Amino acid sequence: MRGISVSKSITSALLLSGSVFVLSCSQVAVGGGEDKNDTENHDITEALAALPDATVLSYTPDGVPTYIIGEMGKVGAMQSDDAIASDAALRPSLTPVLAAFRLKNPDLALRKMNVDADGGRHFRYDQQFNGLPVIGSELVVHVDVKGAVIGVNGTARGDISPALGSSAITQAQAMSTIAQDVRFTNLSAGSVRLLYIETDDGQMHKAYEAVMSGQRGADPARDKVYVDVDTRVIVAVYPQIHFAENRKVYSANNGTSIPGTLKRSEGQAATTDVDVNAAYDNTGAAYEAYKNFFNRDSYNNAGATLTSSVHYSTNAPKMSDIASFMPPDSPL
Repeated sequence: MRGISVSKSITSALLLSGSVFVLSCSQVAVGGGEDKNDTENHDITEALAALPDATVLSYTPDGVPTYIIGEMGKVGAMQSDDAIASDAALRPSLTPVLAAFRLKNPDLALRKMNVDADGGRHFRYDQQFNGLPVIGSELVVHVDVKGAVIGVNGTARGDISPALGSSAITQAQAMSTIAQDVRFTNLSAGSVRLLYIETDDGQMHKAYEAVMSGQRGADPARDKVYVDVDTRVIVAVYPQIHFAENRKVYSANNGTSIPGTLKRSEGQAATTDVDVNAAYDNTGAAYEAYKNFFNRDSYNNAGATLTSSVHYSTNAPKMSDIASFMPPDSPL
């Protein structure tokens, strides 16, 4: 199968993603894409029609692709290790590909480029919208050594609602909301910035991000706190200091939108779902391997969360193909 051979070419890039996925082998889609005929997505349909060799492996629930493989463009042989020069050479070929994600080139800012053992280049981009960063939205573009764009995956999408922030609170009001939350008692505010954030439930918000630092009991604390500018509600808290393994296991509920629904977090008791428990146990084993063999606190040596998803789609590939089909969700 063409999809299998192409996806194997980008396996090494996905292993560099920093995300750990442990899935039930009966739950992963093998390719061929999905049929999304929603008339509201005619622009995506047209964009994909312009990429005849492409196969969509996964979509969001509302029909925006999150993972596409197949030859989608030709850059020409890429031998340079200069990330800026390589990105500049790639950009013209990205225009028709990005249309399927409702994105344009200016929406993406290069974060880094990895070169794999076969000479392929893997470009990781952060998303921007209206000049502001979009936390939780990124796109990874895979280019083989011959210069063919063979895969694109990620959560970035260009159809963020312009209505977000239409009734925005002030920065002072956002900080007042944080000050009234007992979780941040005795913490002091550092930098504050306005941005967009896609939270774990897939919802997009325009929000203030405040870095709160200090002591939480006897331990140091440094949290990034996000306050929605329209609702004045804290929509996310991302601790920056971790002290032990931190696992999250989600279920895709037999769909193709990941990570899915959170089913088990660090320290919680076993569930009745054997796949959730297996993912939890195996990511724990991965954490212990990093700790025991390399003396690292998670893969980044900073206690990063180990995220896994189970019950992905309904088709059943071989276990050897699973890694090839899993998009990363953790920034490097």
